[in-house]
Amino acid sequence: MDEYYHFTKYEYLASIAKNGLIAQVGDRSFSINDDRKAVYLSKGKLSSALMFFAMKWFYESRKGDDGKELLASTISSIEYYDKLLAKEQNRTKKLSFLRRNIEELKKNREAAIRVKNQVENMNRYPSFEEYWGSGVYLSVNNVSDVKYNDSDFRNCWVERDIEPKDISVVFLKHKETGEIIDDKSIIVNYFMATGAPEDLYYEYISTIGSHDDKYTAHNIMKEFNSYYVNHEKEFNDLKNNYEMMKMPIQEYINVHGKGAKK
Repeated sequence: MDEYYHFTKYEYLASIAKNGLIAQVGDRSFSINDDRKAVYLSKGKLSSALMFFAMKWFYESRKGDDGKELLASTISSIEYYDKLLAKEQNRTKKLSFLRRNIEELKKNREAAIRVKNQVENMNRYPSFEEYWGSGVYLSVNNVSDVKYNDSDFRNCWVERDIEPKDISVVFLKHKETGEIIDDKSIIVNYFMATGAPEDLYYEYISTIGSHDDKYTAHNIMKEFNSYYVNHEKEFNDLKNNYEMMKMPIQEYINVHGKGAKK
């Protein structure tokens, strides 16, 4: 059976144990102007890692100088579309066949506004660590109605609530000491530690990067390799000394309270 993961904040665990995962527009969905009411999931460990990298890239592309340039560009685009729309709307009073052109301009303007809002929302977070946040990974069972963006398994969702009985908390347990770690940043590194940069790369190519040119693909592979090199010591420790476990969410709260974060 396919495995699906969802990450959440520690303070939401008690509510989720009682009410389950509620289909809604969450904090991060709001930050990227996604108004779909859903529970977002990642299919498998590597797709969870890809979601992490996607969020990291998205954040960094909308911060600093890149973010300023993108914001200036989108504001200029919105102003440009406003002028064109005003001009075309005057013309359509006489030429009705130009209405299609107006609809296209409106779509382009709305797309530019979404990017503008994304940049402004993203800059509410002073660092990627704060945007990524602290919390846990949840494992979701009995999911059969998952929707995808084409083959993009890093971005899938269900448009319904998920009951507490189908939710478990993911954690790591030290093989000798029994130490428990549930911090999602360490969990996602464990997902990567038990694979390889090549595994992550091929998952990327088979899902979100199938149309990349060679230059982009090379840069993605370089980024994955760099992350593995920079975390080599931690990856080896996680791979050699810990095992991944799951426990029903209410049982986990009963045993560990709000979490056993390191």
